[in-house]
Amino acid sequence: MPKRFIIDSEQKWLYMGREVFMELLKSLQRWPCNRSALWVYGTKGYGKSHLLAALVYYLSAGKERVVYIPDCRECLKDPISYFQAAMLFSWADDNDMQKEITRLDTFEKIYHFFKRWENIIFVIDAEGFLTVIQMEMKQWWERNKGLIDGDLVRGGYTKNEVEDFTGCIPLLLDNCVVKDENNQPLEINLNVEFLKEIYTQAMTFEQDIKSKCNPSEWGMYATTCSTPTTSLTSSGTMNI
Repeated sequence: MPKRFIIDSEQKWLYMGREVFMELLKSLQRWPCNRSALWVYGTKGYGKSHLLAALVYYLSAGKERVVYIPDCRECLKDPISYFQAAMLFSWADDNDMQKEITRLDTFEKIYHFFKRWENIIFVIDAEGFLTVIQMEMKQWWERNKGLIDGDLVRGGYTKNEVEDFTGCIPLLLDNCVVKDENNQPLEINLNVEFLKEIYTQAMTFEQDIKSKCNPSEWGMYATTCSTPTTSLTSSGTMNI
């Protein structure tokens, strides 16, 4: 359970949004079998984390195998142990499987474990992940300080332009670095095909959301997503 949840003396937590939970559950039940992910999104404080936690307990009570990652920030501190704990919860009814899980001490072993199973549900809550991204971005610039040339980044961009275009995501930045024959970074190119593909996918997602909203709902959603301080912390995800 996320540390930010308020737990009472009976080890219970309250949440608002039972009607929204039923909508979430119905969306999951009618989700196409050829789709691999369902996203739960909204502004900070709307109760996404509580809805995901309630969904986990509902699915677990129905004997589904659910691997629940409630806090990405905590997960990054010790990811293998964190995943093991989530897996032990999912296989709490099987002593033999629990013994096997405790021996999975690398991600490669964990990966091969999951490959043996079908219909595992992964629920990943991205709350608080913005802070992690900001820390990673700072470290990325430190590792690639040779790309900075005065007020500009080699390639003709400002630092803010690079961060805005890539969303401060080091994984995207790594794919924009042009290297020489010795594998040393030369400059940044924001016109690489990798980014163009992501942009196309993002625009498709935006148009899909816009088509389902009335003008006032879309205005609120677009304003929220354009605000850097909320664009990442406001997204919980449920991967199926």
